[in-house]
Amino acid sequence: CDDSRHDCTHISILPIIGPHRIGKKTLVQHACKDERVCNRFSHMFFYKGDDPHIGEFAANCKAGSGKYFFVVDFSWDVDAVAWENFRSCLQKMPGAWSKIVVIGTTDQVAKMGTAQPIRMKSLPQEEYWYFFKALAFGSMDPDENPRLASLGMQLATHLNGSFLGANIIGGVLRANPDTKFWCNMLLRIRELVRT
Repeated sequence: CDDSRHDCTHISILPIIGPHRIGKKTLVQHACKDERVCNRFSHMFFYKGDDPHIGEFAANCKAGSGKYFFVVDFSWDVDAVAWENFRSCLQKMPGAWSKIVVIGTTDQVAKMGTAQPIRMKSLPQEEYWYFFKALAFGSMDPDENPRLASLGMQLATHLNGSFLGANIIGGVLRANPDTKFWCNMLLRIRELVRT
């Protein structure tokens, strides 16, 4: 912990940063469902960075002793005043110990941390295609239908590394292994990207 930036005797802050829709919240959701995490904390709270309840929590400071886990999602701008009030409140709670995960897209969020940030980035196109192909084709062999494979590759390119897009579109394609359907899906995605 860098004491010049934070008084962090009982608070640790882990930033997770990366572009929108890269899987930051999904990563945190999986971690929060893990029994080892659930059993370690007496209380878990989830806030949006602009959520007025984060300010209410700071204003009321009703929490007592225990181990607290907070996830604060700064999808857009950081309200520096609300954040400082929140962090200050946590530091003043007697007998409380807190872990905070802050999620965001900018280095402003990274600077909040008491630990090195986890930086998430898009998969290289070849790895993303492998991921997308597994979702879109399931147990089908893409080599058996080169037209579908070509359409799938074009779709993966237009999805631009989006895990959410890959899961949604991949599932729809897998349920409809028809060339005409995949062509229509490609046209729709192209139009969506264009607009």
